[in-house]
Amino acid sequence: MRKLYIDIAKKNGLQVRCYWFMVDTSLCEHLNKLREIVTKGKRPHVPRMAFSNYHKNFEEPIEAEGIHSIERVEFTPVFESDEERKMFYSWTF
Repeated sequence: MRKLYIDIAKKNGLQVRCYWFMVDTSLCEHLNKLREIVTKGKRPHVPRMAFSNYHKNFEEPIEAEGIHSIERVEFTPVFESDEERKMFYSWTF
């Protein structure tokens, strides 16, 4: 799927930068559940199978694909209140 976007960028003389968010499956599932709770169901959860399929088929990005730079971004939660912090840490992942 990345190839499509890389090819479009190349065709238009653009460099491709990849921001790779380093989030494991358990944290994805935790954030998924938390989002559903916080929105009171307005944002329904993504099925667990979707995460499994994604991680099963995921291929690490490499510069040889035509990517100019790859930046790994570590997940760091930011809270606007103590209540948000408490809610985040009250659910185990």
